[in-house]
Amino acid sequence: MTERMPETYLFVPANRPDRFEKAMAAGADRIILDLEDAVPLDGKDMARLALRNANLDWSRVLVRVNPPTTPFYQEDLMAIAGTKAAGIMIAKAETAADINAVHQVIGRSMEVTPLIETAKGIDAIDEILSASGVIRVALGHLDMALDLGCSIDWDSLVLIRQTLVWRSRLFD
Repeated sequence: MTERMPETYLFVPANRPDRFEKAMAAGADRIILDLEDAVPLDGKDMARLALRNANLDWSRVLVRVNPPTTPFYQEDLMAIAGTKAAGIMIAKAETAADINAVHQVIGRSMEVTPLIETAKGIDAIDEILSASGVIRVALGHLDMALDLGCSIDWDSLVLIRQTLVWRSRLFD
């Protein structure tokens, strides 16, 4: 029998360490400490410090990092290297190289959840799904709709959703 995959995720801004324990007690399978959208630009350093100083059950924690194309990405990875986080969620993942850099900088293997949020990301889905540590991908529907210039309604993104499910099944 295979281990049950996590089903519920709770995002917590990483610059709000006062919320970490409450989030851990909320019953979600995984807590995602967010260094990306939930943290303002002037709070990124404080969020990384809070992450490094947190005393948590790291086996249930993923950290969402800023996109690889931003100046924050490398600093985010170095902050995670100072923790025992179970995994990482990469915003706007577009290449396997983005994912392979994770293991090199952090210095250990970990679960990687690429967020597919751009046309480039969906175009490279097979490459991303075959990268080391990837056991699932997630859809960032708001950024995807923005990148595609379409509505966020279900019908506008149905092909993207179907493609992610279909291609993911082939790499299961």
